[in-house]
Amino acid sequence: MRASPTHRSFLRRSSAGFTVVELIAVIVVLGIVSAMALPRLTDRSAFQARGFEDEVLAALRHARALAVASGCAVQVSIAGNGYTLNQQTGCDVGGFTLAVPDPATQAPIYAGAAPAGITLNGPASFVFTTLGEATVAGAPANVVLNVGGNANRTITVFGTTGFAQAQ
Repeated sequence: MRASPTHRSFLRRSSAGFTVVELIAVIVVLGIVSAMALPRLTDRSAFQARGFEDEVLAALRHARALAVASGCAVQVSIAGNGYTLNQQTGCDVGGFTLAVPDPATQAPIYAGAAPAGITLNGPASFVFTTLGEATVAGAPANVVLNVGGNANRTITVFGTTGFAQAQ
């Protein structure tokens, strides 16, 4: 059975591509989505704060793991919108003068500085013991670090476990 001439022209017309109305609708939708998304992408401070928060979290988790694995306590010092990690020179005695090397970059000192416009606030220093506890002045204590800027972020280190968590 052969298709009628009208039916053949309908088949040809339906497979021709997109209509002008469909193309304009897609352009309008893309314009609306980009108008909403673009302002969120232009403010870099929120991205920088989140990136620095992730960096500090990684450093804290490394400090705790190093203290447990090496049997030497690790001190985290917060100063000047940055942080440094140091180990005790004699493991059980002495000051925290032995710099912890950065395992990712092989730099001799594991330290980080906040980007411009981002702040890091918290206690001047705290220590991860060989049991993984976070201690302030020798006693287990919860430590709260604030990563600030336009988007404030909070990192909590739980004293008895040493677990670091971003909130």
